[in-house]
Amino acid sequence: MKRSRVEFTKPMKKTHTILIPSMLDFHFPLLKYAFLSGGYKCDVIGVNEYSRSQMINAGWEYSNNDVCFPCNLIIGQFICALKSGKYDTAKPALLLPQTGGGCRACNYIMLLRKALLKAGLQNVPVVSLNVSGVEKHSGFSITPKMVLTACAAIYYSDLLLYLYNELSPYELK
Repeated sequence: MKRSRVEFTKPMKKTHTILIPSMLDFHFPLLKYAFLSGGYKCDVIGVNEYSRSQMINAGWEYSNNDVCFPCNLIIGQFICALKSGKYDTAKPALLLPQTGGGCRACNYIMLLRKALLKAGLQNVPVVSLNVSGVEKHSGFSITPKMVLTACAAIYYSDLLLYLYNELSPYELK
């Protein structure tokens, strides 16, 4: 039995908030501005919003325990955010990078959709962020302005991370 995926459509661009998992603490909070520059509503799920054990338990509850730990953690972040009451469950969309290669990370989206179905949230669209055309959505496209903003965000995030790594060994508290 083949399940159909929920597509992110053009009208959803104005009504839905795209939730982005916090995969890199310094980078993703700045990368969200690339999506804002493209006219999307978005929010990065803060790592500190939910306890690590909450995210891990939600990931294990709604996904296969045999998949890699980062996948469980990302699924747990999304499930915790959607069940927290912070977001209207009729208006979120989830964004997940997808490589399109042979890596198991290419399957995260399928595993996330399966977890959403198990959690009763199967109507939430999952947007694949990829440049290889693995999955397309009529309401989501990457513009040149978004690419330039993302490049600047990555550059400045790298600088902030480098500065943090240089200074943190000298901090007393």
